[in-house]
Amino acid sequence: SEDEPSSSPFPVPEPVVATKPVKKVIGTGLKKKPTAKKTSGVTSSLAKITGKPAPKKKKATHALIAKTAPKERTLDANELMGQFVTQSSAKQDQGEADSEQMIAVRSGVLRALKALTESAVNIKLTLHTLKILVGFLIAFGLGDRNEDVRNGARDAARDIVARFGSSKEVISFFLPQFESVIKTGKADVSSIEPLSPEKVPQTIEASDYRKEGVVILLGSIALHLNDESDAEKIDNITDMLLDALKTPSEDVQTSVALCLSKLAKKGNTQARVETLIDSLMKDCLEGQSLALQRGSAYGISAIVKGSGIASLKKYDVVKRLEDALLTGSPSKKEGSLFAIELCCSRLGILFEPYVIVLLPALLKAFSDSNDHVRSAADNTVGLIMSNLSGHGVKLVMPAVLEAFDEPEWRTRIASIKMLGSMSHCAPKQLASCLPKVVPKLTEAFSDTHPKVKNSAEQSLEELCKVIKNPEISSISSVLLNALTDPANGTVGALEALISTEFLHAIDAPSLSIIIPVVHRGLRDRMATTKRYAALISGNICTMVNDARDFVPYLPTLIPDLKSTLIDPIPDVRSISAKSLGSLTRGLGEATFPDLRPWLIDTLTSDEGSSVERSGAAQGLTEVLCASGAQLTENVMRNEILPLKSHPKAGTREGVLWILTFLPSSLGQAYSSLIDESLPALLSGLADDNETVREVALRAGRVLVRSNGKAHKDKILPALEDGLGNGDYRIRVSSLTLLGDLLSMLGGTKVSKGSVDTQDDIRQAERAQAQIALVLGNETRKRVLSSLYLARSDTAAIVRQSAVQVWKTVVSVTPRTLREILSQLVDQIVVALASGDPDRTQVAGRCLGDIVNKLGEQVLPEIIPVLRDSLYKGDEYTRQGVCVGLSEVIACSSKEQVVKYLEIVKAVRDALCDESSEVRRMAADCFQSLYQSVGARTLEEIVPPLLVGMESSDDDTKAKALNGMAGILSVRSKELLPFIIPRLLKSPISVSHADGLSSISSVTAETIYFHFNTIIPTLIAEISSFHEEEPSQERTEREDAIRRCSRAVIGNVDTAGVNWLIGEIASKTTNDKVSIRKESCWFYQVVVEESELCVASAMTDETLGDEETPISL
Repeated sequence: SEDEPSSSPFPVPEPVVATKPVKKVIGTGLKKKPTAKKTSGVTSSLAKITGKPAPKKKKATHALIAKTAPKERTLDANELMGQFVTQSSAKQDQGEADSEQMIAVRSGVLRALKALTESAVNIKLTLHTLKILVGFLIAFGLGDRNEDVRNGARDAARDIVARFGSSKEVISFFLPQFESVIKTGKADVSSIEPLSPEKVPQTIEASDYRKEGVVILLGSIALHLNDESDAEKIDNITDMLLDALKTPSEDVQTSVALCLSKLAKKGNTQARVETLIDSLMKDCLEGQSLALQRGSAYGISAIVKGSGIASLKKYDVVKRLEDALLTGSPSKKEGSLFAIELCCSRLGILFEPYVIVLLPALLKAFSDSNDHVRSAADNTVGLIMSNLSGHGVKLVMPAVLEAFDEPEWRTRIASIKMLGSMSHCAPKQLASCLPKVVPKLTEAFSDTHPKVKNSAEQSLEELCKVIKNPEISSISSVLLNALTDPANGTVGALEALISTEFLHAIDAPSLSIIIPVVHRGLRDRMATTKRYAALISGNICTMVNDARDFVPYLPTLIPDLKSTLIDPIPDVRSISAKSLGSLTRGLGEATFPDLRPWLIDTLTSDEGSSVERSGAAQGLTEVLCASGAQLTENVMRNEILPLKSHPKAGTREGVLWILTFLPSSLGQAYSSLIDESLPALLSGLADDNETVREVALRAGRVLVRSNGKAHKDKILPALEDGLGNGDYRIRVSSLTLLGDLLSMLGGTKVSKGSVDTQDDIRQAERAQAQIALVLGNETRKRVLSSLYLARSDTAAIVRQSAVQVWKTVVSVTPRTLREILSQLVDQIVVALASGDPDRTQVAGRCLGDIVNKLGEQVLPEIIPVLRDSLYKGDEYTRQGVCVGLSEVIACSSKEQVVKYLEIVKAVRDALCDESSEVRRMAADCFQSLYQSVGARTLEEIVPPLLVGMESSDDDTKAKALNGMAGILSVRSKELLPFIIPRLLKSPISVSHADGLSSISSVTAETIYFHFNTIIPTLIAEISSFHEEEPSQERTEREDAIRRCSRAVIGNVDTAGVNWLIGEIASKTTNDKVSIRKESCWFYQVVVEESELCVASAMTDETLGDEETPISL
């Protein structure tokens, strides 16, 4: 009874009849208006059948009629009339109509039941429970109106029987029950108590569904039959399963095949394999219906799977399928393709070796004239491709690509379609094959046959369907247009890629579409296109999910990037270099083993152009930066910088190009290479090749901009040394770089104008204060001193550059000069003492310029420094001091020189120097001093020298003589009348004789005017020794006078020969014998000391010169 508790493990549902009175009450209690609404559908249906006019409907009912109209068209008249047998039955059918929610509930229940069979669920079911479960699934699940529910019930029942039906008790119960269902199609309702049997579907359609499903359950129960006595049962079940393969349901056939593969080695099935395969093969190839062919193909795959892969060869399965595919009718071809498809699906990787054998036949099937064959070939190849392993793809790909090059257009189309079928490959295999597939498909767009082009386009569209990246999918049409029409679509595709904001990683199919577009863009003529393509190729590496997907495309992209790296347009080179750096950073340098050697070879090659070396330098810079600081330092120190002195100019230029780009890329990390790179820069600035010098200057400016502030202590000394270099090119370049550095430190720009505006002055004022703050006061003074010294350079271009830099950082020159005067004077003295004539001249000019600008303010500081340097310095220092004194005197007024007589003393001391070169330069100073001051110069200098000549100290006397000689070398006409009478004062002393000797050596051009005094006095002095008693003093005096005479005669100028001979000749007729004798000795000295004198005299005598009384 209903009140008794049920012993079933399932809850007892509420009686269905309990709801009927409620429904009736609700139905009769409604007003007439709702009732009319319900019967409107009935009257409409009756009107369609009887032809009578239907009553008018209100607007509220139109929507309901519109929804039910399609269902009404699918029903015949009997089914429509059956709805109206009784009012209650109509309501029941309407209440039990399926909805998506109800189907979902039933499917969920079935999934829960199927989950009981999972290995992770450790559960045991009793026979009683199994009866209820299996009975429920057979009665309700297998007979359900919804196909998805039936499939779920079939799978759940199959797995439950396979998992829990191993006991003999279970087998003995279910086997007869399954056989009964197969015969009658009716479920055993006794096994589902206490469930109501009234709900069990009893239609003929439900019975057919049960028969199909129970066949599969028989296969599952047969798995547990192991005794020999059960062999006949297993064979019968196998036959029933084979017969069930004819069911026109893919799901049924799939389940049957699954059971068959497990029964293949049970009972007598193994002995019947050949017969079964022959029968199935015949039905597959010659079947009259698609269901029969398809089911037979399922059976072939199941039998092969169950009996072993060797059966394919043993029973010539593959051979027969291939023959049917090549020579059979369209029906046989289609059946063969079904069998190949299902064998590949069921056998998986084991079937791969046979795919290579069947590949030519598959390609031929693509070009078959029958639509069904082509469709089957497409499905078959798609499934094959989806199951191929990486090794299988490698085996299949060469044959497919080879077929692409066949002359027959149908074969090319088949190859293209098969390439398009690669979209069904697994993601890993797809990534490996796409780099070869897409380029081949793009080649097909240039084919002459339109169908080949269309096939290629369809294949590309198939590949685009597997793109998982939503951003690429959104622009796939643009990319496909670029592939089909590269000339017009490439730029648009590249712009679309650049403008797209990627939020998802780029997958392998996306790469396969993008890379051909980028490849075409890199080879385009337009610079914009190449820039876009290079930019994309560098960024792709950062957006791919797996960098290994990008590696197969490198052999395509790297040659293009190498080409754009040496492009004439700088922007293209720059972006290409950054792309190479990005690729190196993303994939690692090991991925590009030949890239860095190629860059270095291009960089240092003397055969390429400057543009190529520039591009290689940019590329190498980016690659080194991406590879790490350690590798960068090793390459620079061991491979690049040692080439700075290479004999080939192109190689030296390449070294400087890398120094142009590396500092800005490395930033502060370049500090460790500054010391090694500065010598290369400076040597490049002085290079004989103009291009090398330009690149060196550019590299220096980059170094200053990128590392000037942070590493000014390293850069500034090198620039200061460059200002003093002997090569004017280095000085100009050093000034340029120094100007860049100072302007950067001061926050201004190097002045280019010749006129100083108020804005320029204010900027220079701010820059000067900022420079002092950054460099420190001492360093600032030193740098400005070097800069001001360069303003007096011997080269005009150096002076011009120095003036521009000076105006940039100095607002008021006199004030700044006073601030840096001590440092400047020290540098001037060093330059004066350098021994380099050019530097000495520059320092002298600078000194004179300072005196011009500062006047009396600077003389008290300059003169003591010069005087100290004159006394303490070496010979070169003293020479430099003389040059400086000369410039100071030339730039000072007479009053200033008179006021600072220390200048005169310094000149006098320089005249007395032991070095002849110093004395010569001091004589020039004396000349300048005499021109400035006049006779007072003689009054200040000559008397002390004369006193010194009388000194008993040999050193003092020698210095005085040297000084006197120096003065006479420049002012002999003015001084000789004043000095000679003093020197010839009788008796002539040894010192006076030596002084006259020295004077004669520097006054040869003027001393002969005084021969009328000098020669007679010397002859008289020598002749006087004949009358004196011999003594040491007499001997010393005589020797000194004779040396003096010989010096005077030996130093005589050509113009003074006649004067000399005339004076000697006039004494040869003297009354005194001693005078005549010494006159003859003088002739002897003339002959000995001056062949020129004799030659001149003899010439004059021959010509009869009456004015020269010669008497030998």
